[in-house]
Amino acid sequence: MFFNSLPEHPTEKPSRYPILYSAVIFPGIGQFQQKRPTVGTIYALITLFAAILFVAMLASHGMTALKDAWNAAVGQTDPGDALAELKPVFQAFAFLIAVYVANVYDAWYAWYRINLAWKNDHTPPPLTPSE
Repeated sequence: MFFNSLPEHPTEKPSRYPILYSAVIFPGIGQFQQKRPTVGTIYALITLFAAILFVAMLASHGMTALKDAWNAAVGQTDPGDALAELKPVFQAFAFLIAVYVANVYDAWYAWYRINLAWKNDHTPPPLTPSE
């Protein structure tokens, strides 16, 4: 994505574990494993912010949405009220998922570039295609 600098010339076949760590444990850990601590810190902080935002939206809108959904189920209110109340929760969740996907893509792309450098005489490929 935005932070694709190689830490050093690879001397051995790169591991895919950093991608797995970023996908399963916590976003940013894979970047630390790839010796990119600045990027790992940025992804970890943004993910932490997105997770806190999601939990805050769920806490502030979730109970009202459940009450509206219950009232809609028994026919007292319009079902659209519960959906309208859940919109901020869905938006915060979409932001969290977008950060997660960007993080996993960044870890994969850094691994891909290191793998290409390892295969091609240990010189990193350019960031953009040459003309």
